[in-house]
Amino acid sequence: MTLRREQVTQIVESRWFSNVMLAVILANAVILGWATYGGSALPYLEAVEQFVIGLFVVEMILKLYAWRGGSGGTAGTGSTSGSS
Repeated sequence: MTLRREQVTQIVESRWFSNVMLAVILANAVILGWATYGGSALPYLEAVEQFVIGLFVVEMILKLYAWRGGSGGTAGTGSTSGSS
């Protein structure tokens, strides 16, 4: 199944996507704080941290695909036309 740019844009601009990513960010903050104090759970926390980083990379790729060079979206288009 291939998603068109418009479908991806709808996904990344949806409220549920923003809420999920906010939850991931908050969970990541807790994980980083917990990992700071070490302990026996550290190997598991490092594995979860790698998973979270993967989610952030997927989010970035989806947003770049949705918003690259197009008109619309809430992010900049990356235009370097020099007009200010």
